[in-house]
Amino acid sequence: MTGELLSWLQDHTTPVFMLATINRLGLLPAELVRRFKYVWFLGNPHNGALYEIFQIHLGKYCPNLRFTDSQWRILLDEYRGCSPDEIGKAVERTLETNFHHQVQSAKEQGKAFNPRKYLPQISLEDLLTERQNFTPASANKAISDQLYAIKQDADFARPTSGRDTSRFARINRGMFEQSGAKTRGQVRQSSTVNLNHSK
Repeated sequence: MTGELLSWLQDHTTPVFMLATINRLGLLPAELVRRFKYVWFLGNPHNGALYEIFQIHLGKYCPNLRFTDSQWRILLDEYRGCSPDEIGKAVERTLETNFHHQVQSAKEQGKAFNPRKYLPQISLEDLLTERQNFTPASANKAISDQLYAIKQDADFARPTSGRDTSRFARINRGMFEQSGAKTRGQVRQSSTVNLNHSK
């Protein structure tokens, strides 16, 4: 099959843009890899990309949700190493949990629950709690070793994410240098966000 593909890549005359993805680059023969004009490496998203990923998923359900920069830094730090898919699922599970709590609360109070009038609600603390309920795939040693091997094999590839220039970019600090950022515990009490009364 590789020979047929190489022949087609060499001889075809039609304007075709070919895109391929692979997790184990070492399985491809060198002559095939060289046929691709661009080779990109998709690694874990940096803080700026994580922020944009959260904005996409939270914006679908809670467009009025607002966090302070300090809250965002806590959230991004907790979800560091998570994939975009894991973040999306975490947001969905958090919203589902809150929905069931609302239903249960209405039953306990003897009130009728109208799902059509339900407004999705989520807080920083909800997302931090959900983060403790799962382990990112990148934290698994076997998977992390595979990711490292892929990165080493594809050292010639261009990273899909550029340098993080967002306001949430991580700052490289010395071992004994302290950060002035607030800790998770310092903002925990003010982490809840009311979607209907956000400013």
